[in-house]
Parts: sequence; structure tokens; C-alpha cells
Amino acid sequence: ACLNPLITIGMMASRRMSVIRGIMYIIAEILGAWLGWLIFNAFHLAGGETAYDIPAMSAIAEGNFWVVTFIELLGSFIIGFFFARAIEYKRSVFTFAAVVAGGLALAVVIGYVISAAFLGLNNNFVFNPAVAMMMQIFPTAGESFGEILGGVCQALAIYAIFPMLGGVIGFYLSDFSKKLTED
Repeated sequence: ACLNPLITIGMMASRRMSVIRGIMYIIAEILGAWLGWLIFNAFHLAGGETAYDIPAMSAIAEGNFWVVTFIELLGSFIIGFFFARAIEYKRSVFTFAAVVAGGLALAVVIGYVISAAFLGLNNNFVFNPAVAMMMQIFPTAGESFGEILGGVCQALAIYAIFPMLGGVIGFYLSDFSKKLTED
């Protein structure tokens, strides 16, 4: 299981997975994120008064579009690269899991360090388009339909299109590095 649409897109682009299978995986990943969000909300609401709020993505401040997009692209690239490299170690379950977990941890640490420490941004990266859709990234109110549509397009670009592009770049760079080491 890929568990993340950026991995699925990277596998489809690098011809490790058929398009039909990839589309079915993406549908399952989105449904899984939706079901997980429903379960999380059910436990949150069943507990009555809780000390924490349901997590939500922070609104992108004016002028931070490219910064947040870069963080998503970089983290997704790292995840895609490490996942593609881990496929080489699929025979050893521990090695596969360690490489994937290392890539995820590196992406999160780099995303957090860049966004929080250097830029002062909080709650602005997720590295998973399916989960991002569940975390209220789409605007629901605005002065006009055009403003709402612009917000939806901006959210899709930041949290869906560029992360999937980063995953594809990660898979291609992994293939390229494999070719270089084989010669």
C-alpha cells in the first residue's frame, strides 16, 4: 500500500504501477483519509469537553504562497525519493520500513525547521494530498464566488498538485541515481 497519493503518482509516472491500479489506489487513499477523519471526529466529539481542538491547516497569509508551496514540494520530493529507494530493499521488511520511516521523519523535520524556525509559520504543511483535503484546506466563505474559487485553486496547488509533482521528481531522481550507481 502506498498510503499517500504523491507516492502513487510517483509510482505511476515511473511505470512501477499501472494507471488503472494507481487511480484505484488514489480513490482508496482519499476514502481512507476521509474515514480516518470521521473516526477522529467521532472520538473527539464523544469525549465531550476536551483540552485540544481539532487540527486544521492555517490560512496561507498574503505573500506566503510560494514559501508554503516550496515546503510541500521539498517534503514530498524527500518522501518520494526515499520511498523509491526503499523499494530496492523490499525483500527485507525491516530495511524497507526503516528507509521509508527515515524519509518521512526527515521530511517532517525539514518542513518543521524551515516553516517554524526560519519563517515563523505554523500548521501549514501535511505532505499528503488526501489528508490535506480532510484538514479543511478549502475556503468555505468569501466575498464572491471568484474569491472562493481562487482560494480552492490555491489550496489545490499548494497541497495537491505541487506535492504530487515533488513525488514524481523524487521517483525520477531515485531512478537517475540508481542508473548512475550501476555504471
